[in-house]
Amino acid sequence: MNVKIYIETSLKGPAIKDGYYASVIEYQTSKGPAILGQVGKEEDTTYNRSTLLAIVGALKKLKPKTEVLIYTHCAFVKNIYERGTLEDWKREEWVKPSGEQVANSALWQQFLTESERVGKIGFRFSKFNDYIDFMQEKIEERQKKEEKTEDENAKIQKIKGKPSNEKNG
Repeated sequence: MNVKIYIETSLKGPAIKDGYYASVIEYQTSKGPAILGQVGKEEDTTYNRSTLLAIVGALKKLKPKTEVLIYTHCAFVKNIYERGTLEDWKREEWVKPSGEQVANSALWQQFLTESERVGKIGFRFSKFNDYIDFMQEKIEERQKKEEKTEDENAKIQKIKGKPSNEKNG
């Protein structure tokens, strides 16, 4: 089966902050094309890590022996995979030549495991695709939903007579 995975994140650049990520898996069924999407959030994350989270989450949903093409605008993740750096890191037990631990090594290991399980993976650098607006909309919906929940929780705390920033404890 040929599958395309499209990736989007709310983060851009090297900042560390709360971030959202989304993926769309596009595949063919006997009834025609179908899509499956996911949206996630991680606190204190980076652009590269949120891209990896989206890719790993999407790969976990696929059956073994699937041919996959991943569309992303994260050149770092694309290049690490295509240059064989993951195999180098694995051989060196996830330590760089400088002696430094590979950042996000557990997540990179999950990516390597899933990519081996799935089979053939290719990457395409792509800032724009058919699902970019859809994924950005889903990320915004999730953000708004969480903001609304936080506002409601603050109101409940205020009604109970506790400041909303006070922790129970």
